[in-house]
Amino acid sequence: MRASKTFRRAGGNRWAALAAALTAMLIVAAPAGAATYRVVDLGTLGGASSAANDLNNAGAVVGWALTASGKMHAVVWRNGHKTDIGTLGGPTSMATGISNNFAVVGTASVAAGAVQHGFLWRANQGAMHNLGIPLPVRIGDTGAIIGNATTAAGESVAAYRSQHGWVRLPLRGFDGSHGEDVNDAGTAVGTLFDDPHGSAPFVYANGVLTILPSVPTASETSADAINDAGLIAGQTFDPLGIVLWDGVRWQPVATPALVEPEIHDMNDCGQIVGAHHPEVFFKPHAFLIAGGVGVDLNSQIQGGSGWRLGTATAINDAGEIAGVGHHNGRQHAFLLVPTASGAGCP
Repeated sequence: MRASKTFRRAGGNRWAALAAALTAMLIVAAPAGAATYRVVDLGTLGGASSAANDLNNAGAVVGWALTASGKMHAVVWRNGHKTDIGTLGGPTSMATGISNNFAVVGTASVAAGAVQHGFLWRANQGAMHNLGIPLPVRIGDTGAIIGNATTAAGESVAAYRSQHGWVRLPLRGFDGSHGEDVNDAGTAVGTLFDDPHGSAPFVYANGVLTILPSVPTASETSADAINDAGLIAGQTFDPLGIVLWDGVRWQPVATPALVEPEIHDMNDCGQIVGAHHPEVFFKPHAFLIAGGVGVDLNSQIQGGSGWRLGTATAINDAGEIAGVGHHNGRQHAFLLVPTASGAGCP
């Protein structure tokens, strides 16, 4: 499962251009049967901050945390314990994905000031394995990895790694692409793009890249997350919206109570998490869409806790949600654990 990043292209985040338009302040209603949550502060490695990027169905969370010396290190949080999984010899690392069989991928420096390399880490092997470049985003249970490299022109290009090594995915005439997610069967999704405008969602399976149709009423469409049922969550631009690809067509997801939502992950029963922007663009709020209804997750935790849940980056089939927020003003990774029935997949 993936904590899907907002659709991006080299040279900037196109959502930033929308910041001036974020003036609405809407109240988000909880979906019927919505769970309430206990917030677990995942802590740091002795430094000031941390962030969670993914979690698996066993509730293991991966991301990064600062050490006491201020270095960013990849970390695995599981059952109340955290493990610093080191680097590739340089000062920094960050975990971006974890499979249900506890394979962890991410990026790490090989020396101070050197370019980042991808890594694969397994607890029973100890040290990281250097995957070189491209850089991994997510890993599925088959060991398939979706990631990204950079072309000579400075554009992002999606890449896929199987047991045979990395393959850069074809651009089909576009300027670049961005790999976003891979499911446990090894099917990956992402978005092809042209600069300054133009995009097409894609699926990569069994060595074949298939371009999906775009939503005809929008200027651009992206593919951001895929679950094991093959359901794909995407976004449209101009107008902004969330859509689901059911294998035949894109179906709109009505989110009237969410302000400029961006998708980060989807579980196997189609529940979606991410961030929306009810205040200002750079002060996001975490959200959940369940049963076709959106809810601001800050309304689902105990009041007065000191938390502002900023971005929900991943959701598993039990309905546990990982992300990053601010606790009493400090940025920390969190895990939301449901305290009521109705969470997760039946």
